[in-house]
Amino acid sequence: MTLLEVHDVDKTFLSGGEAVPVLRGASLLVPAGEMHAVTGPSGSGKSTLLRILACLDSPDSGRVLLGGEPLPEPWSQGGDRYRNQRCGIVLQDFALME
Repeated sequence: MTLLEVHDVDKTFLSGGEAVPVLRGASLLVPAGEMHAVTGPSGSGKSTLLRILACLDSPDSGRVLLGGEPLPEPWSQGGDRYRNQRCGIVLQDFALME
């Protein structure tokens, strides 16, 4: 059984009025019970992909499925529930409190 599916995800940001593609056709299958690491050089889209998987951002195109169901819209009640009940986020540095 596949737990997580990412199909042809694209994400582009604007920088100085210019479109900068960050993810182009990103695809990933994670079977249930497996652990994967996202690695790559700086600027390769790792953080953008993880933000999409954590339902903190949405792709411009493509699909992300968890257990066969699409992720909810970021910052919706469904997105809040997803982050509260199904997705854990560990920040690189603990900038929340002194």
